[in-house]
Amino acid sequence: MIALVGQMLGCLLVAAGIGAVVGWLLRHRSAVLNEHQLTDRETELRIKGQALDTALYELKVKTASLMALESKIASLESLGRSTQQELASRQERIDGLHKELTDAKQRSVAADAEHKAELRRFADQDTALSAYAQEAQQANAARMAGQQELARSEQEILALQRRLAEVDGQLLELDRLRAQVAELEPAQGRVHWLEVQLSEKEAQHRHVVHELENQLATRDGRLAELAQQGHLLEERDRRIAALEQRIAELQALQLQIAGQAKTMDEQEEEISRLRKRLVEVRAALRVHGDSGHVVARANGPANQLSLQIGQPKTSNGPQKDDLKKIHGIGPVIERALNKMGTFTYIQIAKWTPSDIAKVARKLETGPERIKRDNWIAGAKKQHREKYGEKI
Repeated sequence: MIALVGQMLGCLLVAAGIGAVVGWLLRHRSAVLNEHQLTDRETELRIKGQALDTALYELKVKTASLMALESKIASLESLGRSTQQELASRQERIDGLHKELTDAKQRSVAADAEHKAELRRFADQDTALSAYAQEAQQANAARMAGQQELARSEQEILALQRRLAEVDGQLLELDRLRAQVAELEPAQGRVHWLEVQLSEKEAQHRHVVHELENQLATRDGRLAELAQQGHLLEERDRRIAALEQRIAELQALQLQIAGQAKTMDEQEEEISRLRKRLVEVRAALRVHGDSGHVVARANGPANQLSLQIGQPKTSNGPQKDDLKKIHGIGPVIERALNKMGTFTYIQIAKWTPSDIAKVARKLETGPERIKRDNWIAGAKKQHREKYGEKI
């Protein structure tokens, strides 16, 4: 019986030693290594995500400035078109005024020629009248013939008077034309002033066109820069896709680790059960050595041993709070904080600015993120809700 118990004890000790060694190796190699790799990958992804957000913000700012520049160019183009239309209309008005002035000058020259012709005819008629008077004085004998001739002359005089009236009307028209010419002389000065204004507008228009050309060249340069940045963003997208693939691989690896951890927990439960059984066997052996008999367990199978021994006191480990309840702290950051020795809300609530800087440096992040997520205020709130104490 003693040999059988010794063999059982030896087997249990060997199994316990093998389980402890296997558990220790699995916990302290694969788990720690994988956790470090996951922490490093997540920190790297977070940094690259921040860089990508910064690049996207810069691209949005440059896109907004480009749109503002394009709207300004469109307004300048519309202003140039309206200026060109106004210059064309003014040029048409100036051409019309030149044409009217030329026509008025031509009409004035024609009226002067007609007036001179009428004056020559009047001179001829005066000569004829003087000849008629001399003939009347010399031809008293031929009175009847002279009277008839006089009648004809009177008719001619009436015709000449009518013609003279027409000439007077033409003289009035000539005076009106001269008045129009006198009125057109200030208009000619205005035309000269408009030509000066037109030349100034043309110079301004050329200056605006030159500025537009410079702005277009600047815009082309900026478009080239944006195209280059677009290529950089495409490269970043490819890198992000590769990182997402690596994240998927890491998640698959994390699932494998979870399976291994579950297996390790089962093995630890089995080892604990075997250790408990070993303690019972040792106690039974001591009782057997003292009293020579073994008491069967009242509430178990007959082949199991039971002893009235005191339960060992469980050692109280360090107090540990669920740090993931604080906004901005995830499982990875919680594990990193635990490795640094931070387990409770009150530890985070009592951080100083130097402590925040040290923690941010170890987590490879910025202190602004800790301040922005209000870790200290969140820790105070969780401590008050859990323990009813106000820090």
